[in-house]
Amino acid sequence: PQRGGGERRGGGGPSMLWTTLALVVAAASVLDRSRLLLPLRGPTPHVERIIELDEPRHLGSFLGNSGTVAPLPNGRFCVSDTSGGRVLLVGADNTILASSTLPLEAPGAIALARDRGSIFVADAAGHAVHRLALPGLQQVGSSFSGEGMRPGAPVRSPCLSYPAGLAVSASTGRVFISDKGNHRVLCLEESLEEVVFQYGACGQAGSADGMLNLPGGICVLEPQRGPVFGSRSSFGEGGTGREQGQPGRSAMAEAGGGGGG
Repeated sequence: PQRGGGERRGGGGPSMLWTTLALVVAAASVLDRSRLLLPLRGPTPHVERIIELDEPRHLGSFLGNSGTVAPLPNGRFCVSDTSGGRVLLVGADNTILASSTLPLEAPGAIALARDRGSIFVADAAGHAVHRLALPGLQQVGSSFSGEGMRPGAPVRSPCLSYPAGLAVSASTGRVFISDKGNHRVLCLEESLEEVVFQYGACGQAGSADGMLNLPGGICVLEPQRGPVFGSRSSFGEGGTGREQGQPGRSAMAEAGGGGGG
């Protein structure tokens, strides 16, 4: 009771409101610093493990900020730490077994080699594809690297622009690369020293047959008649896309390729 018989109402007035706002701001700051995975609140029986990497840095919408995971035997896996500029080998107990020492700008796509004793990694911002041996993740063999975007460049010239996808043929060992910035897919021999063929026109985007527009992920199928590939290609701002198949024998010959498969 106050003087005059009045009662205090409103729960403290403006001072209480400012106190509440301060508590909300402090809680938000704590959540931000702790980097909690809010989408995983509550029971998540399908999640076996969560491994937190370094703080992400903004790489732009063209590259994105996420890497790729390549499963290995015995519960191990390789992951490209895009923001950290490295590739990690992680054990079944979540311990980091190895970290690549090769300078990488923004490693993204990873594909396990046919011998299962090495991996291929696409350095998107470095415009290169490298081969790293397991389990030490040291570089082996040659790299395929270029000078970024080169419209109209010869098929067999070393030229990459933001390689976004990798896939390896289990039967031939050949490496398929989504050369995103050059709007094409390249097929290389396992040594990365020879281009077998390309699909798309280097540096020229389009939606007609034989053309691609910012191809991304890629996979290789292994039918009885030899490997074929499928690549996701986006058109315009709407983000629509379609799959592209491996060109026929005549198209590969025009692109500088040899025989089928």
